[in-house]
Amino acid sequence: MPSFTGNIIFFSILFFGYGLIVGSFLNVCIHRLPKKQSIVSPRSHCPHCNKLIAWYDNIPLLSFIMLRGKCRHCGAPISYIYPLVEFATAFFFLLTYLRWGISFQLLIDLIFVCLLLLLLFIDLFHYILPNNITIPGLVLGFGLSFINQRISWLESLIGLLIGGGILLLISLFYYYVKKKEGMGIGDVKMLAMLGAFLGWKLCLLTLMLASVIGTIFGIMVMLKSKEGLEKQLPFGSFLSLAALITLFWGEHIISSYQEFISRFLIPS
Repeated sequence: MPSFTGNIIFFSILFFGYGLIVGSFLNVCIHRLPKKQSIVSPRSHCPHCNKLIAWYDNIPLLSFIMLRGKCRHCGAPISYIYPLVEFATAFFFLLTYLRWGISFQLLIDLIFVCLLLLLLFIDLFHYILPNNITIPGLVLGFGLSFINQRISWLESLIGLLIGGGILLLISLFYYYVKKKEGMGIGDVKMLAMLGAFLGWKLCLLTLMLASVIGTIFGIMVMLKSKEGLEKQLPFGSFLSLAALITLFWGEHIISSYQEFISRFLIPS
C-alpha cells in the first residue's frame, strides 16, 4: 500500500484521470467491436449528424457535462452510457490503485477491470461475448498468474477448468432437457477467463453472485415484460458485475460467511 499521504492523493487523482481516458477508449471498443469495425479509425463522430467530434468536445466526462449531454452540432442527446463507462472505469482504477499501490498486481487487476467492463456493456447492449476478448483474456489471465499475488498458477488453471467446465455442463444439460440452447458458449469461455484471473474459489463465488443478480433481474423483467421466461438475459453482464464485486470484496465475503457458519451454525 502507498505510504505517504501526499503520494496517495497525487496518484489517486492521476489514476482516476487515467481511468477516465481509458474509459473513453473502452466506449469506442464497446460501440465498434460488436460491429467488427476498426477501433482506430475513423475518428469519433456523432451517430446522428455524422459530424466529427472535436478534441475539446471529447474530453472524458467533462465534455458531456459542458455540452449538457447534447451534440454541439445537431443537438441530439448523447447517451448516458458514455459518461457512465468513463466514470465506472475511473472509479475502479482508483480502487485498484488504493488496494495495490504501484506494483505488477496493479497492472494485472487494471487489465482485468478493463476486460470486465468491456464484456459487461457489450453483452448488455448486443447480447454477445466476443471471442477476441474472452479467448485472449483467458490466455492472458493464466499467463499473468505466474506473477499474480492473489493466486498461484495452479489455482488459475483449476479456476479456468472449473469455471468453463461448470457452465459447459449446465449448458449441455439445459439443451438435453429443453432441446434448445439456453446458455451460450460465450458465457462458458468468459467464466473460464474469470477463473484464470480469480482462481477457483473466487470463480465459484462469482458464479453464485451472478446467479443471484441474474435471478433478481429476471424477476424484474418478468414483471414488466410479456415475454416472461423467454426473454433473453445478458448473463455475461451479470458475470462481469459479480466478478467486479468479487475482485474487490470477495475475500471479505468468504471470510464473513465462514465466520457466520462457525458462530451460528456449528455447535460449540
